[in-house]
Amino acid sequence: MATRLSSLFRQFKQSWSLLAAFTTWLLAIIGGFLLPPPIGADQYEFSDVLSKLGLVVTIVLVGLLSVPLMKWKSKVYTLHWSVAGLASMFFAVVAFFSYLYLINNWTCLYNDNRLVIGSEFTAHGKAYVESNPHRVSPRDWVMAHGGNVSEIWTDRSINRRCAILGLLYVATLPLFAVAMIGTLHAIYCYSPQPLKRAQGSSHRPRLSSAK
Repeated sequence: MATRLSSLFRQFKQSWSLLAAFTTWLLAIIGGFLLPPPIGADQYEFSDVLSKLGLVVTIVLVGLLSVPLMKWKSKVYTLHWSVAGLASMFFAVVAFFSYLYLINNWTCLYNDNRLVIGSEFTAHGKAYVESNPHRVSPRDWVMAHGGNVSEIWTDRSINRRCAILGLLYVATLPLFAVAMIGTLHAIYCYSPQPLKRAQGSSHRPRLSSAK
């Protein structure tokens, strides 16, 4: 029993290492244009959480996809994988531009750092905006408060927006991964496959028996 568990653990470790390496390669490509947002009212307290979560989610999804990848790999499944790749790419692009839109509208720059702003003013924030009509943009308000967005907007509204941005980010990563895997596997299915030699067949010439 112990030997079997040890063998299963080694196989699991090898499979996980392979999936992690492949997913890291995918995320290295995707991460070139998709950056994680700040998280929480403290903005940078959990700066690496989303990147690690996105990695784990993508690894698990790629691992689950390995079963249908191994099962459906003949030429008849080319169209199925092509449709899966196109559909995933469509939803990935929609999620990506939605993410960019919200990043541009729900964040502002302060000292070269991007801060998530809220949707509900605090009592101080409301009074400040009403008493300073010459400051019309959230960036002006954030600059006047030294980057402390919690003085202007409630933590609840900031955290809610951070959660939405984080959800979009984590969802976009595996969608791009599935699109890439579906496309590559569709190409593999369409490519000519090597012929398998029939079991028990032999190509050795028969020698005629001498008379």
